[in-house]
Amino acid sequence: MAPIAIPAIVDVQLAALKASFLPHTNGPNTTAAGDLFPRGNRVADLLRLLTGLIDTGTLHVTGIHVAADAANVVGAAVATNQATADIMADELKLDYNLHRQVTPAVHGAAGGNAVTAAGSNGTEGVLVTLCNDVRAMLILHMATIAGPVHYVADPNVVTLAACTNLATAIVLVNHLKAIYNAHVGCIDGASKYAVADLGAFTTVNSLVGAKVTFAGNVTTALLGVTAKVVSNTTGVLVLAPVLSTPPRTGDHYAIEFTAVDDDLAVLDGAKGSGSSQSNPYSYGPNMLNAMIKIIVQLGGALPTYLARTTDGVTKETTYDPAEAFGFGSPHAGGSSGGHGGGYMLSAALQLVRDTVAAYTAPA
Repeated sequence: MAPIAIPAIVDVQLAALKASFLPHTNGPNTTAAGDLFPRGNRVADLLRLLTGLIDTGTLHVTGIHVAADAANVVGAAVATNQATADIMADELKLDYNLHRQVTPAVHGAAGGNAVTAAGSNGTEGVLVTLCNDVRAMLILHMATIAGPVHYVADPNVVTLAACTNLATAIVLVNHLKAIYNAHVGCIDGASKYAVADLGAFTTVNSLVGAKVTFAGNVTTALLGVTAKVVSNTTGVLVLAPVLSTPPRTGDHYAIEFTAVDDDLAVLDGAKGSGSSQSNPYSYGPNMLNAMIKIIVQLGGALPTYLARTTDGVTKETTYDPAEAFGFGSPHAGGSSGGHGGGYMLSAALQLVRDTVAAYTAPA
Protein backbone atom coordinates (compact mmCIF):
# COMPACT_ATOMS: atom_id res chain seq x y z
CA MET A 1 0.00 0.00 0.00
CA ALA A 2 1.26 3.45 -0.82
CA PRO A 3 0.19 7.02 -0.02
CA ILE A 4 -1.72 9.05 -2.56
CA ALA A 5 0.75 11.18 -4.48
CA ILE A 6 -0.47 14.78 -4.60
CA PRO A 7 0.23 16.15 -8.09
CA ALA A 8 2.61 19.10 -8.04
CA ILE A 9 0.03 21.53 -9.42
CA VAL A 10 -2.41 20.69 -6.62
CA ASP A 11 0.30 20.90 -3.98
CA VAL A 12 1.36 24.31 -5.29
CA GLN A 13 -2.23 25.54 -5.28
CA LEU A 14 -2.77 24.33 -1.72
CA ALA A 15 0.35 26.14 -0.53
CA ALA A 16 -0.52 29.33 -2.40
CA LEU A 17 -4.07 29.44 -1.06
CA LYS A 18 -2.92 28.79 2.48
CA ALA A 19 -0.45 31.67 2.22
CA SER A 20 -2.94 34.01 0.54
CA PHE A 21 -5.33 33.88 3.48
CA LEU A 22 -2.73 34.74 6.08
CA PRO A 23 -2.43 38.56 5.51
CA HIS A 24 -6.16 39.08 6.01
CA THR A 25 -7.32 40.55 9.35
CA ASN A 26 -10.62 42.03 10.40
CA GLY A 27 -11.23 45.78 10.58
CA PRO A 28 -12.29 48.77 8.51
CA ASN A 29 -8.83 49.20 6.99
CA THR A 30 -8.41 45.60 5.88
CA THR A 31 -6.34 45.44 2.70
CA ALA A 32 -7.46 43.47 -0.32
CA ALA A 33 -10.51 42.15 1.52
CA GLY A 34 -12.26 41.71 -1.79
CA ASP A 35 -9.63 39.19 -2.79
CA LEU A 36 -11.26 36.74 -0.42
CA PHE A 37 -14.08 36.27 -2.88
CA PRO A 38 -11.98 34.93 -5.78
CA ARG A 39 -9.90 33.01 -3.27
CA GLY A 40 -13.13 31.39 -2.13
CA ASN A 41 -13.77 30.26 -5.70
CA ARG A 42 -10.26 28.86 -5.85
CA VAL A 43 -10.78 26.90 -2.61
CA ALA A 44 -14.00 25.39 -3.97
CA ASP A 45 -12.38 24.46 -7.27
CA LEU A 46 -9.30 23.02 -5.55
CA LEU A 47 -11.37 20.90 -3.16
CA ARG A 48 -13.32 19.59 -6.12
CA LEU A 49 -10.08 18.72 -7.91
CA LEU A 50 -8.66 17.10 -4.79
CA THR A 51 -11.72 14.93 -4.11
CA GLY A 52 -11.73 13.97 -7.77
CA LEU A 53 -8.16 12.72 -7.46
CA ILE A 54 -9.02 10.71 -4.36
CA ASP A 55 -12.16 9.31 -5.98
CA THR A 56 -10.16 7.80 -8.82
CA GLY A 57 -8.63 5.15 -6.56
CA THR A 58 -9.94 1.69 -7.47
CA LEU A 59 -10.58 -0.76 -4.63
CA HIS A 60 -10.81 -4.54 -4.80
CA VAL A 61 -13.39 -6.86 -3.26
CA THR A 62 -11.61 -9.23 -0.86
CA GLY A 63 -12.68 -12.76 0.07
CA ILE A 64 -13.54 -14.14 3.52
CA HIS A 65 -12.26 -17.61 2.65
CA VAL A 66 -9.63 -18.89 0.24
CA ALA A 67 -12.34 -21.12 -1.25
CA ALA A 68 -15.86 -22.27 -0.40
CA ASP A 69 -16.17 -25.16 2.07
CA ALA A 70 -18.46 -27.51 0.13
CA ALA A 71 -17.68 -30.49 2.37
CA ASN A 72 -19.26 -29.08 5.52
CA VAL A 73 -22.64 -27.73 4.43
CA VAL A 74 -25.66 -28.45 6.65
CA GLY A 75 -28.23 -30.44 4.68
CA ALA A 76 -30.80 -31.21 7.37
CA ALA A 77 -34.44 -30.47 6.53
CA VAL A 78 -36.22 -27.45 7.98
CA ALA A 79 -36.86 -27.97 11.71
CA THR A 80 -40.50 -28.03 12.75
CA ASN A 81 -40.51 -29.99 16.01
CA GLN A 82 -38.22 -31.46 18.69
CA ALA A 83 -37.04 -34.37 16.56
CA THR A 84 -36.16 -32.37 13.43
CA ALA A 85 -34.61 -29.57 15.52
CA ASP A 86 -32.41 -32.18 17.25
CA ILE A 87 -31.21 -33.49 13.89
CA MET A 88 -30.36 -30.01 12.59
CA ALA A 89 -28.63 -28.90 15.80
CA ASP A 90 -26.47 -32.03 15.85
CA GLU A 91 -25.47 -31.55 12.22
CA LEU A 92 -24.69 -27.89 12.83
CA LYS A 93 -22.36 -28.85 15.68
CA LEU A 94 -20.61 -31.52 13.58
CA ASP A 95 -20.23 -29.48 10.37
CA TYR A 96 -19.26 -26.27 12.15
CA ASN A 97 -16.56 -27.96 14.24
CA LEU A 98 -15.11 -29.47 11.06
CA HIS A 99 -15.38 -26.23 9.05
CA ARG A 100 -13.48 -24.06 11.51
CA GLN A 101 -10.41 -26.29 11.22
CA VAL A 102 -10.19 -26.57 7.43
CA THR A 103 -6.89 -24.97 6.41
CA PRO A 104 -5.21 -23.89 4.17
CA ALA A 105 -7.81 -24.70 1.52
CA VAL A 106 -10.54 -22.60 3.23
CA HIS A 107 -9.05 -20.65 6.15
CA GLY A 108 -5.70 -18.94 6.46
CA ALA A 109 -5.35 -20.60 9.88
CA ALA A 110 -7.46 -22.99 11.93
CA GLY A 111 -9.98 -21.29 14.21
CA GLY A 112 -10.86 -21.90 17.84
CA ASN A 113 -14.34 -21.45 19.32
CA ALA A 114 -15.39 -25.09 19.24
CA VAL A 115 -18.97 -26.09 20.07
CA THR A 116 -18.71 -28.28 23.20
CA ALA A 117 -22.33 -28.60 24.34
CA ALA A 118 -23.72 -32.13 24.46
CA GLY A 119 -25.58 -33.53 21.47
CA SER A 120 -29.37 -33.67 21.44
CA ASN A 121 -31.18 -36.42 23.34
CA GLY A 122 -34.82 -35.56 22.70
CA THR A 123 -35.22 -33.14 25.59
CA GLU A 124 -35.94 -29.43 25.40
CA GLY A 125 -33.20 -28.31 27.81
CA VAL A 126 -30.39 -30.08 25.99
CA LEU A 127 -31.56 -28.70 22.63
CA VAL A 128 -31.72 -25.14 24.00
CA THR A 129 -28.21 -25.42 25.43
CA LEU A 130 -26.80 -26.83 22.18
CA CYS A 131 -28.47 -24.20 19.96
CA ASN A 132 -27.18 -21.39 22.15
CA ASP A 133 -23.64 -22.81 22.12
CA VAL A 134 -23.69 -23.10 18.31
CA ARG A 135 -24.99 -19.53 18.12
CA ALA A 136 -22.27 -18.10 20.40
CA MET A 137 -19.39 -19.97 18.73
CA LEU A 138 -20.57 -19.17 15.21
CA ILE A 139 -20.76 -15.46 16.04
CA LEU A 140 -17.19 -15.54 17.35
CA HIS A 141 -15.91 -17.58 14.41
CA MET A 142 -17.42 -15.37 11.72
CA ALA A 143 -15.84 -12.27 13.25
CA THR A 144 -12.34 -13.78 13.67
CA ILE A 145 -9.75 -12.32 11.31
CA ALA A 146 -6.63 -12.76 13.46
CA GLY A 147 -4.19 -15.37 12.22
CA PRO A 148 -5.76 -14.84 9.70
CA VAL A 149 -8.63 -17.31 10.13
CA HIS A 150 -10.68 -15.13 7.78
CA TYR A 151 -9.36 -12.34 5.59
CA VAL A 152 -12.31 -10.11 6.49
CA ALA A 153 -15.17 -10.58 8.95
CA ASP A 154 -18.34 -12.06 7.47
CA PRO A 155 -21.07 -9.40 7.17
CA ASN A 156 -23.82 -12.06 7.14
CA VAL A 157 -24.28 -12.07 10.91
CA VAL A 158 -26.54 -13.96 13.33
CA THR A 159 -29.40 -11.62 14.23
CA LEU A 160 -31.57 -13.74 16.58
CA ALA A 161 -31.23 -13.76 20.35
CA ALA A 162 -30.43 -16.89 22.33
CA CYS A 163 -33.35 -19.33 22.66
CA THR A 164 -35.14 -20.14 25.90
CA ASN A 165 -37.55 -22.97 25.04
CA LEU A 166 -38.48 -25.45 22.31
CA ALA A 167 -40.40 -22.92 20.21
CA THR A 168 -37.56 -20.37 20.14
CA ALA A 169 -34.98 -23.14 19.66
CA ILE A 170 -36.76 -24.29 16.48
CA VAL A 171 -36.72 -20.73 15.09
CA LEU A 172 -33.08 -20.21 16.08
CA VAL A 173 -31.74 -23.48 14.65
CA ASN A 174 -33.31 -22.73 11.24
CA HIS A 175 -31.75 -19.27 11.32
CA LEU A 176 -28.35 -20.68 12.27
CA LYS A 177 -28.45 -23.13 9.37
CA ALA A 178 -29.09 -20.30 6.90
CA ILE A 179 -26.34 -18.09 8.29
CA TYR A 180 -23.84 -20.95 8.58
CA ASN A 181 -24.43 -22.25 5.05
CA ALA A 182 -24.08 -18.72 3.67
CA HIS A 183 -20.81 -18.40 5.55
CA VAL A 184 -19.15 -21.65 4.41
CA GLY A 185 -20.16 -21.00 0.80
CA CYS A 186 -18.92 -17.41 0.79
CA ILE A 187 -15.55 -16.92 -0.92
CA ASP A 188 -16.12 -13.28 -1.76
CA GLY A 189 -16.38 -11.54 1.60
CA ALA A 190 -19.52 -9.87 0.38
CA SER A 191 -23.23 -10.24 -0.20
CA LYS A 192 -25.87 -8.31 -2.11
CA TYR A 193 -25.76 -5.63 0.59
CA ALA A 194 -22.10 -5.55 1.61
CA VAL A 195 -18.63 -5.22 0.09
CA ALA A 196 -15.50 -6.42 1.87
CA ASP A 197 -12.08 -4.89 1.23
CA LEU A 198 -9.30 -5.81 3.61
CA GLY A 199 -7.84 -2.79 5.39
CA ALA A 200 -9.36 -0.30 2.97
CA PHE A 201 -11.16 2.03 5.35
CA THR A 202 -9.46 3.81 8.21
CA THR A 203 -12.42 5.14 10.19
CA VAL A 204 -15.73 3.48 11.12
CA ASN A 205 -18.72 5.15 9.38
CA SER A 206 -16.51 7.81 7.78
CA LEU A 207 -17.85 6.89 4.32
CA VAL A 208 -21.57 7.12 5.10
CA GLY A 209 -23.30 8.79 2.16
CA ALA A 210 -20.46 8.06 -0.28
CA LYS A 211 -21.28 6.54 -3.68
CA VAL A 212 -19.82 3.19 -4.75
CA THR A 213 -19.59 2.37 -8.48
CA PHE A 214 -18.63 -1.09 -9.76
CA ALA A 215 -16.40 -1.67 -12.78
CA GLY A 216 -17.88 -5.04 -13.78
CA ASN A 217 -14.42 -6.46 -14.50
CA VAL A 218 -15.24 -9.81 -12.83
CA THR A 219 -19.01 -9.75 -12.30
CA THR A 220 -20.18 -8.26 -15.58
CA ALA A 221 -23.72 -7.77 -14.25
CA LEU A 222 -22.32 -5.09 -11.91
CA LEU A 223 -20.91 -2.91 -14.69
CA GLY A 224 -21.85 0.67 -13.82
CA VAL A 225 -24.02 -0.37 -10.85
CA THR A 226 -23.99 2.21 -8.04
CA ALA A 227 -25.06 2.23 -4.39
CA LYS A 228 -24.73 4.49 -1.36
CA VAL A 229 -22.78 3.56 1.76
CA VAL A 230 -25.09 3.38 4.79
CA SER A 231 -22.34 2.30 7.21
CA ASN A 232 -18.80 0.98 7.20
CA THR A 233 -16.35 -0.87 9.42
CA THR A 234 -12.62 -0.83 8.70
CA GLY A 235 -13.10 -3.63 6.19
CA VAL A 236 -16.73 -3.77 5.06
CA LEU A 237 -19.11 -1.32 3.39
CA VAL A 238 -22.85 -1.84 3.89
CA LEU A 239 -24.77 -0.58 0.86
CA ALA A 240 -28.25 0.52 -0.17
CA PRO A 241 -30.06 -0.31 -2.32
CA VAL A 242 -29.28 -4.03 -2.32
CA LEU A 243 -27.10 -5.01 -5.29
CA SER A 244 -28.53 -7.09 -8.11
CA THR A 245 -25.84 -9.76 -7.55
CA PRO A 246 -23.04 -10.24 -5.00
CA PRO A 247 -19.59 -8.96 -6.00
CA ARG A 248 -16.84 -11.55 -6.26
CA THR A 249 -13.22 -11.49 -5.18
CA GLY A 250 -11.26 -9.28 -7.58
CA ASP A 251 -14.21 -7.07 -8.57
CA HIS A 252 -13.12 -3.44 -8.79
CA TYR A 253 -15.11 -0.51 -7.48
CA ALA A 254 -14.55 3.17 -6.82
CA ILE A 255 -15.74 5.36 -3.95
CA GLU A 256 -16.86 8.94 -4.51
CA PHE A 257 -16.99 11.23 -1.50
CA THR A 258 -20.40 12.66 -2.29
CA ALA A 259 -20.75 14.21 1.16
CA VAL A 260 -17.98 16.61 0.17
CA ASP A 261 -19.62 17.17 -3.20
CA ASP A 262 -22.78 18.37 -1.44
CA ASP A 263 -20.83 21.10 0.32
CA LEU A 264 -19.09 22.08 -2.90
CA ALA A 265 -22.48 22.40 -4.58
CA VAL A 266 -23.48 24.90 -1.89
CA LEU A 267 -20.25 26.79 -2.48
CA ASP A 268 -21.16 27.04 -6.14
CA GLY A 269 -24.57 28.43 -5.26
CA ALA A 270 -26.06 25.98 -7.78
CA LYS A 271 -23.94 27.66 -10.46
CA GLY A 272 -20.91 26.45 -12.37
CA SER A 273 -17.39 25.99 -11.12
CA GLY A 274 -15.81 29.34 -10.27
CA SER A 275 -19.14 31.10 -9.82
CA SER A 276 -19.13 34.33 -7.84
CA GLN A 277 -21.64 32.64 -5.54
CA SER A 278 -18.69 30.82 -3.97
CA ASN A 279 -17.72 33.51 -1.50
CA PRO A 280 -16.10 32.67 1.84
CA TYR A 281 -18.02 35.27 3.84
CA SER A 282 -21.36 33.57 3.18
CA TYR A 283 -20.09 30.05 2.57
CA GLY A 284 -16.94 29.82 4.68
CA PRO A 285 -18.63 27.27 6.97
CA ASN A 286 -19.31 25.04 3.96
CA MET A 287 -15.67 25.27 2.93
CA LEU A 288 -14.59 24.17 6.37
CA ASN A 289 -17.24 21.49 6.42
CA ALA A 290 -15.98 20.07 3.11
CA MET A 291 -12.40 20.13 4.37
CA ILE A 292 -13.39 18.45 7.65
CA LYS A 293 -15.14 15.68 5.70
CA ILE A 294 -12.09 15.10 3.52
CA ILE A 295 -9.91 14.79 6.63
CA VAL A 296 -12.34 12.44 8.39
CA GLN A 297 -12.92 10.27 5.33
CA LEU A 298 -9.18 9.76 4.92
CA GLY A 299 -8.74 8.90 8.59
CA GLY A 300 -6.90 12.11 9.50
CA ALA A 301 -6.90 13.57 13.01
CA LEU A 302 -8.95 16.70 13.64
CA PRO A 303 -7.48 19.31 16.01
CA THR A 304 -9.27 20.65 19.06
CA TYR A 305 -9.09 24.18 17.65
CA LEU A 306 -8.20 26.31 14.65
CA ALA A 307 -6.60 29.75 14.86
CA ARG A 308 -8.51 32.80 13.67
CA THR A 309 -7.65 36.51 13.76
CA THR A 310 -10.04 39.31 14.72
CA ASP A 311 -8.87 42.95 14.62
CA GLY A 312 -5.29 41.78 14.35
CA VAL A 313 -5.47 39.47 17.38
CA THR A 314 -5.12 35.74 16.84
CA LYS A 315 -7.60 33.68 18.83
CA GLU A 316 -8.47 30.02 19.06
CA THR A 317 -11.83 28.61 17.98
CA THR A 318 -12.72 25.33 19.65
CA TYR A 319 -13.70 22.41 17.46
CA ASP A 320 -17.10 21.00 18.43
CA PRO A 321 -18.14 17.93 16.38
CA ALA A 322 -21.75 18.45 17.47
CA GLU A 323 -21.85 21.89 15.86
CA ALA A 324 -23.14 22.00 12.31
CA PHE A 325 -19.97 23.41 10.81
CA GLY A 326 -17.47 22.19 13.35
CA PHE A 327 -15.48 25.35 14.01
CA GLY A 328 -17.22 28.40 15.40
CA SER A 329 -20.44 29.93 14.13
CA PRO A 330 -20.94 31.43 10.67
CA HIS A 331 -22.81 34.36 12.15
CA ALA A 332 -20.31 34.99 14.93
CA GLY A 333 -17.48 35.17 12.44
CA GLY A 334 -15.90 31.96 13.66
CA SER A 335 -15.97 30.22 10.32
CA SER A 336 -16.71 32.92 7.79
CA GLY A 337 -14.20 34.11 5.26
CA GLY A 338 -14.32 37.63 6.62
CA HIS A 339 -13.90 38.60 10.29
CA GLY A 340 -10.69 36.63 10.62
CA GLY A 341 -12.06 33.46 9.09
CA GLY A 342 -9.29 33.52 6.49
CA TYR A 343 -6.85 32.25 9.08
CA MET A 344 -9.16 29.35 9.83
CA LEU A 345 -9.43 28.49 6.13
CA SER A 346 -5.66 28.64 5.87
CA ALA A 347 -5.23 26.29 8.82
CA ALA A 348 -7.86 23.89 7.44
CA LEU A 349 -6.17 23.83 4.03
CA GLN A 350 -2.91 22.85 5.70
CA LEU A 351 -4.70 20.01 7.53
CA VAL A 352 -6.16 18.76 4.24
CA ARG A 353 -2.77 18.86 2.60
CA ASP A 354 -1.11 16.97 5.48
CA THR A 355 -3.90 14.37 5.65
CA VAL A 356 -3.83 13.60 1.93
CA ALA A 357 -0.04 13.44 1.93
CA ALA A 358 -0.07 10.93 4.81
CA TYR A 359 -3.00 8.85 3.53
CA THR A 360 -2.30 5.18 2.82
CA ALA A 361 -4.28 4.03 -0.18
CA PRO A 362 -6.11 0.69 -0.08
CA ALA A 363 -4.36 -2.37 -1.44
